[in-house]
Amino acid sequence: MLLSNMHLCLFGYLYKNIGLANNMDDSLLSWAGSIAALTQAVSRISVGCLYDRIGFKPLFYTLSVLTMIAGLTCYVARHNQWTYFFVIQLSYFANSGLYSLFPTAVYKTFGQLHGPRIYSIILLSGSCACITSITLMKVVYNMMGLPLWVLFFFGAFCSFIALVINISFNERLDTEKLDQ
Repeated sequence: MLLSNMHLCLFGYLYKNIGLANNMDDSLLSWAGSIAALTQAVSRISVGCLYDRIGFKPLFYTLSVLTMIAGLTCYVARHNQWTYFFVIQLSYFANSGLYSLFPTAVYKTFGQLHGPRIYSIILLSGSCACITSITLMKVVYNMMGLPLWVLFFFGAFCSFIALVINISFNERLDTEKLDQ
């Protein structure tokens, strides 16, 4: 979850500034943010329903790929307002889907006793992603003077790493290790 959240933690509070710097209409960017709230609701409901049908791994792979696409294209998309609008929606859709994907998977994997404890740690990773993104903004962007696209590519790379880590994830309750 930490790695999967990096893109939106970086892009979520910058998309409006980037759009305004590229002469996009402020009201369009405000609408993009408002519609993103609806996009998040749709994502949470649809990913939650799809989880019951196809499971964790395919959904996580899909959300990770969508996040990578958003991370790799968000800075380039700033030149076209409608493409940029779409990338904003894509970013929020992919990120929001994670929050409805993890609770059941964690419960199935770690059981009734340990699942809630593990999930609370996983939720803390979202805060850690925000703190990491602030640090990246202060060090990489402000102090080192690197362009913003480097940060967005880093967010996409973090999603790729999360995707690779997911390959070894096994969503089944290990009852032998449960009581240890």
